[in-house]
Amino acid sequence: MPNPYSTLKNPKARVLCLTQDLGRGGGAEQLLAGLLPELRNHGYQCELVALCDWPDDIGYLLEEQGVAVQRFHLSHRWHFLAGIRKLRALLATRTYDLVWGHLFDGNLYATFVQWLAPKTKSVITLHTEGYSESPPRTIKGRMFVFLEKLLLSRTAAKVAVSAAVARDFEAFFGWRDIAVVHNGVVASEVPPPPDDARRMQIRAGCGVSPDDFMLVTPSRFIPKKGHAVLLDALDILNREKSWLPKLVARGLFTPLLDRLRAQADELGLRDAVNFAPAVPHSQLFPLIQSADAVVIPSLREPFGIAAAEAMLLGVPVVLTRVDGFLELVGDSGGAVMVSPNDPRGLADAIWLLKSDPELRSRVAERGRARIAENFEMSVCASKWARVFDRLISPS
Repeated sequence: MPNPYSTLKNPKARVLCLTQDLGRGGGAEQLLAGLLPELRNHGYQCELVALCDWPDDIGYLLEEQGVAVQRFHLSHRWHFLAGIRKLRALLATRTYDLVWGHLFDGNLYATFVQWLAPKTKSVITLHTEGYSESPPRTIKGRMFVFLEKLLLSRTAAKVAVSAAVARDFEAFFGWRDIAVVHNGVVASEVPPPPDDARRMQIRAGCGVSPDDFMLVTPSRFIPKKGHAVLLDALDILNREKSWLPKLVARGLFTPLLDRLRAQADELGLRDAVNFAPAVPHSQLFPLIQSADAVVIPSLREPFGIAAAEAMLLGVPVVLTRVDGFLELVGDSGGAVMVSPNDPRGLADAIWLLKSDPELRSRVAERGRARIAENFEMSVCASKWARVFDRLISPS
């Protein structure tokens, strides 16, 4: 079957990328939308398989840039037999040199290709960490670990999105030779800042007045993102400083959101908090640019694409001293760093930024420079291309 999206006459290799879904709001999914087209500049023709459907599918972003997207439409992530049948049918019509897994499900399917197409080399991407500090205790968690140990250890290459993730897998699984390729952000997607009239309009749409200090938190509503800690920090500011910023949070809705809303009501913060679903970059970026600061108080963070995007947009950022955030910021001074799970420290950092406009400008500029120089998507793609080059080179 010819590939209507193929644009390279003589690619170095054909790469099949596998991921669970293409839902908006996930950092790994958003990464693929920028990374796969960029890899064409290095001679790699990439196609993508989304195993399951998602209501807000961002696959069109890839298709608009000439990347073929296959959707297997699995009704559940554990329907492996149906997924393997569809994968085998795809491999019967097309030949790939590399198969590249993303996240748990994509990684598992990538390992199966080694049996379905033995000449195809498999690459897995490690996005999560925490195993060595908090080994899974649930039956489901232990099953995930068992499958990873059983199936992923024999892949041709393992790539972690941060050194922290690599160290965790090395310590817990005993794996060696894990490469590190940090995630990237697309500088060309950064729009010019909205003018004053548009900025006020955006803020007003979130219930924020011109005199309010507006915080934006762009992350999924899951416990490890630290939203509950941020609400406690706002409560401290309200009680001790008689001052309350407005929080605008955007992310994928989960059952945690009901508990966060109840917490906000209990603390008397209902009018200061605006929770809403994840939005496309075309809406999210102007929202961030209209904020006075971005706060992402994660308790654990393998990398942090949302933080990298906010820094690239030139907005002062407050982050926690965890995992990937430490690698993201380095010693650049491009973010105000606080301890994780520390409402008091978080409140102090927000108050400091509010009180010192010069600090806000300095942190914002250093953050923008840090991301532009080290984490732009072209940098990420070059590193991935070097991994692929090693795999396809004659031994």
